[in-house]
Amino acid sequence: MNVQVLRNHLREFRSVGCTDSPQLGPIVDSVLASFLMRVHGYAQTPAADYASVRAHLITEARRFHDHAQTLTPGVTKALDDIAGGCQLLRVSHQPNSLTGLNILIPLLMLTRGTTSSAKVGQPVTVFFIVDYDEARDQRFRTPVLPSPSGQGVLFMESAVRKVDRHRIAAAVPTPRPVVLKSWGDQLLWVVKAWSTQLRRLGLDVPSRRAAVSQTEALVGELHSVMQAEHFLTQANAVLLSRLCNNVWGLDAIFVFERRMWAAVSADLVRFLSLDIPQAERDEIRLGLWRLCLQCHERCPTTVYISGTGDLVADWRCAHCATSEFGEAVTWDASPESDKDRLPTFIPKVGLSDLADISCYGFAGGAGYAGGIEHVVRSRCWARKHSFVAPPELAADPLDVLLPGEDCNSLFNGRRTDMVAWEAFQTAKYPAVFFSALVERGDVPSRLWPSSEGLGQGHPERPSLYRLPESGPS
Repeated sequence: MNVQVLRNHLREFRSVGCTDSPQLGPIVDSVLASFLMRVHGYAQTPAADYASVRAHLITEARRFHDHAQTLTPGVTKALDDIAGGCQLLRVSHQPNSLTGLNILIPLLMLTRGTTSSAKVGQPVTVFFIVDYDEARDQRFRTPVLPSPSGQGVLFMESAVRKVDRHRIAAAVPTPRPVVLKSWGDQLLWVVKAWSTQLRRLGLDVPSRRAAVSQTEALVGELHSVMQAEHFLTQANAVLLSRLCNNVWGLDAIFVFERRMWAAVSADLVRFLSLDIPQAERDEIRLGLWRLCLQCHERCPTTVYISGTGDLVADWRCAHCATSEFGEAVTWDASPESDKDRLPTFIPKVGLSDLADISCYGFAGGAGYAGGIEHVVRSRCWARKHSFVAPPELAADPLDVLLPGEDCNSLFNGRRTDMVAWEAFQTAKYPAVFFSALVERGDVPSRLWPSSEGLGQGHPERPSLYRLPESGPS
């Protein structure tokens, strides 16, 4: 989506009188402080009203972190805080293969904001893992690296076989060993090349030997997780949690969103029923996919109110022709196994967003500028039905929607006097690539100048590296 389209969505949103307009901003503490003021001022329903849903959230999150070996003291405390009724902040995204750093920017912003202000009772950040999109999405299946030549990007081998691309992401198996070996080899090659080039520019990066050692450790972790898991999204999510919780030291909570649907199923049915026009309550084609349990493809559905007043669906799989008519809409786990727990019905983006902003007691959320369309649509629907949506922060690393200087990429062969961290995010390179080029666990702190205090603002764009004043020779 281009910048003009985003601006048009925001203009349309404000024109209907919405006061909960999403907040857009670059990665600076003044933006975080402004957002947290909106969070603390949000008149949300008391946490006690969400007690059963939060209990389910804690159970599922603890199950995930225990399995991922990321139940750190900080994560344990965060779960206890949730049980105690603290405010919750939300980030949600698909667990892409070798997830790009740009996807983690909203999470880093929220955890930065809730720990830097040092106030009692700070919110806990929950990362909803969304693994029910189609596996054919290139951003999910094909990681990219900056080409050592400085021209373009290097596409890594796809994590998903062609025969599996019609499936939902949660049903895709982990990559073959030959793919994992190629990933490791490419990561090591690119890190070696850029470590050398960055140091020649006088930039503050570890030595080539240290960068290689860190890369080898990360690749070892990659192989270990991929070999231990059966499904790609589970492996990707475990890697994501280990990087954020164990390496970077963040106290964010990770949980698969689809494991929460059973706890909020009554609300999902209510939203779908509200969306059926009063004049046409017998039929509507909105809101859901039906998962074909034969081939794991998402199938279009016709959702309607039956003669007995129940919400039912008709569907047909285009891949294998399996079909059913008048099936009751429920969110129980499919009968395959409790471990896999693939859903029968899958909410579309709008319905999922509505559940996020109204069913869990979130006091705010964060995403990135490219997802603003979904945010605007769900909030317009919420306003139509008298729901008050919580504040939303859309991270805008390159400041494309706000006045500001252009940022040259370090990876286009040109040298600049200031190399901004945002330049690295532009091409969505893997977070592990950046972890290899800084001291262990140092990625979050390097996003902000250490001298900048929360709420003080900063006149300059945040930078990771600065060249000497004279510039490189």
